[in-house]
Amino acid sequence: MNLFDCLPSLRTTLTSQILKEGGTAEGIVMETGRYSVRVFPAEKHIIFLFQPEDEPLSENAALSKLAELKKRNEFLETIIEEAPIGLILCDENGTIVYVNKKQEQNSRQERQQLIGRDIREVYQKAFEYSEITNLFDRVINSNITSETLIVDHYYPQFYKKDMIIKFIATRLREHERVTVFVEIEDELYREKRKAEKAGEDLRMSQNYMSQLLDSSPNMVISVDNKRRVVSFNKTAERLLGFQASEVYNSPVDRFFPKEELLKLDLAVSSGDLWYGTVHIYRSDRSTFPIELYTNKVKDEKTGKDIATLFLAVDIEERSKLR
Repeated sequence: MNLFDCLPSLRTTLTSQILKEGGTAEGIVMETGRYSVRVFPAEKHIIFLFQPEDEPLSENAALSKLAELKKRNEFLETIIEEAPIGLILCDENGTIVYVNKKQEQNSRQERQQLIGRDIREVYQKAFEYSEITNLFDRVINSNITSETLIVDHYYPQFYKKDMIIKFIATRLREHERVTVFVEIEDELYREKRKAEKAGEDLRMSQNYMSQLLDSSPNMVISVDNKRRVVSFNKTAERLLGFQASEVYNSPVDRFFPKEELLKLDLAVSSGDLWYGTVHIYRSDRSTFPIELYTNKVKDEKTGKDIATLFLAVDIEERSKLR
C-alpha cells in the first residue's frame, strides 16, 4: 500500500526536493495527533521518522492550565509554610531569602528580621559549633549535594534550652540556593535523657550494692549457671587471698577440696536456700571451715534462675574455741 494513500496530508506537504534530498515537514495531521516528519532518502528507499508535536493551547486552555499551576504552587507553598520542621532558604553566599513559620518559632524572631541577612550572622551561636560550620561549608564548596547532622546538647541562639537538634543541608545547584532543614528532636531528647538518667540511676544502684556487699563481714560470691564467678566481695578477697580480677569468670570449684565437691553440687543444684559446713581453699592452698549458705538469683521478668549466691561465714576461730 502506498504511504501517500494512507496519509494524504503527506502528499501536499512533502515537496519533491524533500523527498529527494531529505528534510523536515511539520504539521502532518494523523488520527493520533500532529507530527513533524523527517525524511531520509536512501538508494531505493525513503525513511520517514515521525515526531509528535505539542499542539498549541487555546487561550481558554492556556488560562486554565495557568490557574491549575498557580493552585498547585499555592498548595506546595502552604505545605512548606505549615511544615512542622524549620526551613531556611539562602543563596550560595549564605544570604537568607526565606524562612517558614516553624523556623520563625525556632528563631524567636519574625522573618522580616531574618531575610536578607547572612545565615552565619543570624545564627552566630550555631556556627560556633565546628560541626555545623563544616556541614555548611561542605555543601556550599564541594560536590556534596546533601548532608545530615545531629547535634546533642545543643543550646539555641535565642533561648536557653539543652536539646538534640537535627540539620539537613541541601544544595539546589540549578536554582543557586541552599536549603537548611532544622528539626528539634524533642521526643528523642526526652527518651535520651530518660535513658541517661536510668543509666545513672543504675550505676548509682550498682555502686551502692557493690559497697554494701564489700562492707559485709562475710564472704559474698555469686556464680552464673555454668558455676563461673561473676562477683567477689572485699571480704572474700581478704580471707581467701585472691583479687577479684584474678577469679572473675573462673569456676567456683577451684576454691573447694575434692571431698567437698559433692556438697558443692548439692548447694548449686538446690532450688531453695541451702546450708552446710564445708572447707574452702586459701590462695596458699591451706583450708579453713566455713558455714555456706546458697540461694538462687532469679530474673524478675522470666522467673528463671540466672545465678547462685554464696554467703560464706568464717568459723575457723569458732572451731578452735570449741
